[in-house]
Amino acid sequence: MQRRLKTAATGVDTEPLMPLKGYNTMQLFVLPAVRLSKSKPKLKLVERPVFVRGKWNMELLVLGNRAGLLELCQLFNKATSFADHGLDEHVQFDHYDDFVVAPSVALNIRAPVRKWQKERLEPYSKLIFGPYQHSFPKDLDYLKPYRYRRPKLDAPYFSLT
Repeated sequence: MQRRLKTAATGVDTEPLMPLKGYNTMQLFVLPAVRLSKSKPKLKLVERPVFVRGKWNMELLVLGNRAGLLELCQLFNKATSFADHGLDEHVQFDHYDDFVVAPSVALNIRAPVRKWQKERLEPYSKLIFGPYQHSFPKDLDYLKPYRYRRPKLDAPYFSLT
């Protein structure tokens, strides 16, 4: 993940990061850094429904300037350095943080799921390692399957100002 953030921070285009097979997780797409006149870190986190691999899933779009993407990279480094690798040790941020532009979704970063011990997660293990009935919002079932499309960044909700 850190490598993908650093690549995007340089302005290089990336492809969506598909969920790992066997894990209940959303798709992630880190977009190339946006050039802004100010070097203050700016980050936008947007969720959207996508149809991939023959089923609906959610996608987290990460958009920011170079400083914002590097700030997020530091937060990932911090979250993956925790010794316990459990649910309690995490980094959380949202639009109340100075570098996150509203409206944005909140994000919790924890250690890579491969480091977790399933038995230590107790009742939460089904949320991570198995299909979960609320993985995709039921109120979006009116959507028709479509071919995956890259986001159009000229939409107002992608503005970093």
